[in-house]
Amino acid sequence: MSQLLHDYYVTNYTKCSKCDSFLCSWQGLAFSSHSITVVLLPFHLLGGYCILFKTPVYMTFYRWPLFNLHFW
Repeated sequence: MSQLLHDYYVTNYTKCSKCDSFLCSWQGLAFSSHSITVVLLPFHLLGGYCILFKTPVYMTFYRWPLFNLHFW
């Protein structure tokens, strides 16, 4: 079975061209993830503020479970 896998990898993956663009590198992934985080972090903070301080009185029991769900 291992000979079949070896033949498969040798015949199929050696024909793939290597991608050298910025988005194919780990730096491209890190840059896009950090950019999304910078844009969305204020919205998450606003959501947490609304859950903790603007929740109506009759929903006091659900405040911390909802904030826990929002945090994770």
